[in-house]
Amino acid sequence: MYMQWKKKFAFIFSGQIFSILTSSMVQFSIIWYLTETTGSATVLMIAGLAGFLP
Repeated sequence: MYMQWKKKFAFIFSGQIFSILTSSMVQFSIIWYLTETTGSATVLMIAGLAGFLP
């Protein structure tokens, strides 16, 4: 019983790490795409700020 919670915790924690990493990669790629296509610093600023919103 004592080891059971560690397996559950490791499974959930690894899923959370994967989720955070992939969300960050998507956010970075969207900001990169918008900046490259528009070439505007204003779009970069707005996209960067919007990326930090929940």
